[in-house]
Amino acid sequence: MEARPGVEPRSTDLQSAA
Repeated sequence: MEARPGVEPRSTDLQSAA
């Protein structure tokens, strides 16, 4: 999932890559 405005892109990227 792409990072959404308001959510930290780093956290989202880590979860998406996991």
